[in-house]
Amino acid sequence: MNHALLFAHHWMVEYGYFGLFGTVFVENFGIPLPGQSALMGGAMLARSGDMDMARVFFVAWSAAFSGDVIGYLIGRYLGRRVLDRLPVSNITIAKVDRAYARHGGALIVFSRFIEGFRQINGIIAGSLGMAWKAFLLFNAIGAFLWCSVWGLGLYYAADTILHLWQLMQPIHTLGWIATAILFITGIAYLIWRSRKNRSHEGI
Repeated sequence: MNHALLFAHHWMVEYGYFGLFGTVFVENFGIPLPGQSALMGGAMLARSGDMDMARVFFVAWSAAFSGDVIGYLIGRYLGRRVLDRLPVSNITIAKVDRAYARHGGALIVFSRFIEGFRQINGIIAGSLGMAWKAFLLFNAIGAFLWCSVWGLGLYYAADTILHLWQLMQPIHTLGWIATAILFITGIAYLIWRSRKNRSHEGI
Protein backbone atom coordinates (compact mmCIF):
# COMPACT_ATOMS: atom_id res chain seq x y z
CA MET A 1 0.00 0.00 0.00
CA ASN A 2 2.75 2.45 0.95
CA HIS A 3 4.57 1.61 -2.30
CA ALA A 4 1.41 2.37 -4.32
CA LEU A 5 0.95 5.73 -2.62
CA LEU A 6 4.60 6.61 -3.00
CA PHE A 7 4.45 5.78 -6.71
CA ALA A 8 1.25 7.84 -7.10
CA HIS A 9 2.85 10.74 -5.27
CA HIS A 10 5.85 10.76 -7.63
CA TRP A 11 3.54 10.37 -10.64
CA MET A 12 1.47 13.39 -9.59
CA VAL A 13 4.56 15.48 -8.90
CA GLU A 14 5.84 14.65 -12.38
CA TYR A 15 2.65 15.04 -14.43
CA GLY A 16 0.25 17.05 -12.24
CA TYR A 17 -3.39 17.47 -13.20
CA PHE A 18 -2.81 16.07 -16.69
CA GLY A 19 -1.43 12.85 -15.21
CA LEU A 20 -4.37 12.63 -12.82
CA PHE A 21 -6.94 13.09 -15.57
CA GLY A 22 -5.27 10.64 -17.94
CA THR A 23 -4.84 7.89 -15.35
CA VAL A 24 -8.39 8.10 -14.00
CA PHE A 25 -9.93 8.52 -17.46
CA VAL A 26 -8.24 5.50 -19.01
CA GLU A 27 -8.88 3.34 -15.94
CA ASN A 28 -12.60 4.00 -16.15
CA PHE A 29 -13.08 2.45 -19.57
CA GLY A 30 -11.48 -0.87 -18.74
CA ILE A 31 -7.69 -0.48 -18.65
CA PRO A 32 -6.31 -1.34 -15.17
CA LEU A 33 -4.33 1.77 -14.26
CA PRO A 34 -3.97 3.04 -10.64
CA GLY A 35 -6.61 5.76 -10.89
CA GLN A 36 -7.57 5.62 -7.23
CA SER A 37 -3.95 5.84 -6.14
CA ALA A 38 -3.48 8.84 -8.45
CA LEU A 39 -6.48 10.56 -6.85
CA MET A 40 -5.09 9.86 -3.40
CA GLY A 41 -1.67 11.11 -4.49
CA GLY A 42 -3.26 14.34 -5.67
CA ALA A 43 -5.09 14.74 -2.37
CA MET A 44 -1.84 14.22 -0.46
CA LEU A 45 -0.13 16.89 -2.54
CA ALA A 46 -3.07 19.20 -1.91
CA ARG A 47 -2.64 18.64 1.83
CA SER A 48 0.96 19.80 1.54
CA GLY A 49 -0.05 22.83 -0.54
CA ASP A 50 1.54 21.63 -3.79
CA MET A 51 -1.80 21.20 -5.58
CA ASP A 52 -5.27 22.70 -5.22
CA MET A 53 -7.84 20.30 -3.77
CA ALA A 54 -10.76 21.84 -5.65
CA ARG A 55 -8.94 21.30 -8.95
CA VAL A 56 -7.90 17.78 -7.96
CA PHE A 57 -11.53 16.95 -7.20
CA PHE A 58 -12.89 18.46 -10.43
CA VAL A 59 -10.22 16.85 -12.63
CA ALA A 60 -10.71 13.43 -11.01
CA TRP A 61 -14.53 13.67 -11.16
CA SER A 62 -14.60 14.73 -14.83
CA ALA A 63 -12.10 12.00 -15.76
CA ALA A 64 -14.02 9.30 -13.87
CA PHE A 65 -17.34 10.41 -15.36
CA SER A 66 -16.15 10.74 -18.97
CA GLY A 67 -14.08 7.55 -18.81
CA ASP A 68 -17.12 5.58 -17.71
CA VAL A 69 -19.13 7.10 -20.56
CA ILE A 70 -16.54 5.73 -23.01
CA GLY A 71 -16.86 2.35 -21.28
CA TYR A 72 -20.64 2.50 -21.64
CA LEU A 73 -20.35 3.23 -25.37
CA ILE A 74 -17.90 0.34 -25.80
CA GLY A 75 -20.34 -1.98 -24.08
CA ARG A 76 -23.31 -0.59 -25.98
CA TYR A 77 -21.86 -1.11 -29.43
CA LEU A 78 -19.42 -3.99 -28.95
CA GLY A 79 -20.30 -5.78 -25.72
CA ARG A 80 -23.87 -6.41 -26.79
CA ARG A 81 -22.68 -8.35 -29.81
CA VAL A 82 -20.67 -10.60 -27.53
CA LEU A 83 -23.62 -10.99 -25.17
CA ASP A 84 -25.93 -11.95 -28.00
CA ARG A 85 -23.50 -14.74 -29.02
CA LEU A 86 -23.54 -16.39 -25.61
CA PRO A 87 -25.60 -19.60 -25.24
CA VAL A 88 -28.51 -17.98 -23.35
CA SER A 89 -32.03 -17.36 -24.54
CA ASN A 90 -33.38 -13.97 -25.55
CA ILE A 91 -35.88 -14.27 -22.70
CA THR A 92 -33.06 -14.65 -20.17
CA ILE A 93 -31.20 -11.66 -21.61
CA ALA A 94 -34.40 -9.61 -21.47
CA LYS A 95 -34.84 -10.51 -17.79
CA VAL A 96 -31.27 -9.46 -17.03
CA ASP A 97 -31.86 -6.19 -18.89
CA ARG A 98 -34.96 -5.46 -16.81
CA ALA A 99 -33.17 -6.34 -13.57
CA TYR A 100 -30.28 -4.05 -14.46
CA ALA A 101 -32.74 -1.29 -15.37
CA ARG A 102 -34.21 -1.52 -11.85
CA HIS A 103 -31.06 -2.04 -9.79
CA GLY A 104 -28.25 -1.02 -12.12
CA GLY A 105 -28.04 2.45 -10.59
CA ALA A 106 -26.92 1.08 -7.23
CA LEU A 107 -24.40 -1.19 -8.96
CA ILE A 108 -22.96 1.74 -10.93
CA VAL A 109 -22.51 3.75 -7.72
CA PHE A 110 -21.10 1.09 -5.41
CA SER A 111 -18.93 -0.74 -7.96
CA ARG A 112 -16.71 2.34 -8.06
CA PHE A 113 -15.37 1.34 -4.67
CA ILE A 114 -14.28 -2.17 -5.74
CA GLU A 115 -11.14 -2.61 -7.82
CA GLY A 116 -11.78 -4.55 -11.00
CA PHE A 117 -15.49 -3.79 -11.09
CA ARG A 118 -14.81 -0.04 -11.15
CA GLN A 119 -12.89 -0.49 -14.38
CA ILE A 120 -15.64 -2.43 -16.19
CA ASN A 121 -18.92 -1.20 -14.71
CA GLY A 122 -19.54 1.18 -17.62
CA ILE A 123 -18.90 -1.59 -20.15
CA ILE A 124 -21.30 -3.88 -18.29
CA ALA A 125 -23.99 -1.18 -18.13
CA GLY A 126 -23.72 -0.58 -21.87
CA SER A 127 -23.69 -4.29 -22.71
CA LEU A 128 -26.84 -4.88 -20.67
CA GLY A 129 -28.64 -1.97 -22.26
CA MET A 130 -29.00 0.32 -19.25
CA ALA A 131 -30.93 3.46 -20.19
CA TRP A 132 -28.58 6.26 -21.24
CA LYS A 133 -30.08 8.96 -19.01
CA ALA A 134 -30.12 6.69 -15.95
CA PHE A 135 -26.51 5.71 -16.56
CA LEU A 136 -25.39 9.34 -16.80
CA LEU A 137 -27.15 10.20 -13.54
CA PHE A 138 -25.77 7.32 -11.48
CA ASN A 139 -22.38 7.60 -13.12
CA ALA A 140 -22.19 11.24 -12.01
CA ILE A 141 -23.29 10.32 -8.48
CA GLY A 142 -20.84 7.43 -8.24
CA ALA A 143 -17.94 9.54 -9.48
CA PHE A 144 -18.83 12.29 -6.99
CA LEU A 145 -18.93 9.90 -4.03
CA TRP A 146 -15.71 8.17 -5.12
CA CYS A 147 -13.84 11.48 -5.38
CA SER A 148 -15.33 12.61 -2.08
CA VAL A 149 -14.15 9.53 -0.18
CA TRP A 150 -10.68 9.04 -1.64
CA GLY A 151 -9.99 12.68 -2.48
CA LEU A 152 -11.72 14.97 0.02
CA GLY A 153 -11.68 12.25 2.66
CA LEU A 154 -7.92 11.89 2.47
CA TYR A 155 -7.49 15.67 2.37
CA TYR A 156 -9.49 16.25 5.56
CA ALA A 157 -9.06 12.95 7.44
CA ALA A 158 -5.92 11.22 6.18
CA ASP A 159 -5.46 8.70 9.00
CA THR A 160 -9.07 7.45 8.82
CA ILE A 161 -9.09 7.11 5.02
CA LEU A 162 -5.70 5.38 4.88
CA HIS A 163 -6.92 2.90 7.50
CA LEU A 164 -10.11 2.33 5.48
CA TRP A 165 -8.06 1.76 2.33
CA GLN A 166 -5.94 -0.81 4.12
CA LEU A 167 -9.03 -2.63 5.39
CA MET A 168 -10.48 -2.77 1.86
CA GLN A 169 -7.44 -4.42 0.27
CA PRO A 170 -8.84 -7.99 0.61
CA ILE A 171 -12.07 -6.83 -1.07
CA HIS A 172 -10.09 -5.21 -3.87
CA THR A 173 -8.12 -8.44 -4.35
CA LEU A 174 -11.32 -10.48 -4.63
CA GLY A 175 -12.69 -7.95 -7.08
CA TRP A 176 -9.66 -8.32 -9.35
CA ILE A 177 -9.84 -12.11 -9.13
CA ALA A 178 -13.54 -12.13 -10.04
CA THR A 179 -12.92 -9.73 -12.93
CA ALA A 180 -10.04 -11.85 -14.24
CA ILE A 181 -12.17 -15.02 -14.09
CA LEU A 182 -15.00 -13.35 -16.00
CA PHE A 183 -12.61 -12.01 -18.64
CA ILE A 184 -10.74 -15.30 -19.13
CA THR A 185 -13.98 -17.28 -19.23
CA GLY A 186 -15.45 -14.93 -21.84
CA ILE A 187 -12.35 -15.07 -24.04
CA ALA A 188 -12.14 -18.87 -23.74
CA TYR A 189 -15.78 -19.22 -24.75
CA LEU A 190 -15.41 -16.96 -27.78
CA ILE A 191 -12.32 -18.88 -28.92
CA TRP A 192 -14.16 -22.20 -28.48
CA ARG A 193 -17.20 -20.87 -30.32
CA SER A 194 -15.05 -19.60 -33.20
CA ARG A 195 -13.23 -22.94 -33.56
CA LYS A 196 -16.49 -24.85 -33.40
CA ASN A 197 -17.99 -22.71 -36.17
CA ARG A 198 -14.92 -23.21 -38.35
CA SER A 199 -15.00 -26.98 -37.81
CA HIS A 200 -18.67 -27.07 -38.87
CA GLU A 201 -17.90 -25.03 -41.96
CA GLY A 202 -15.16 -27.52 -42.91
CA ILE A 203 -17.53 -30.48 -42.78
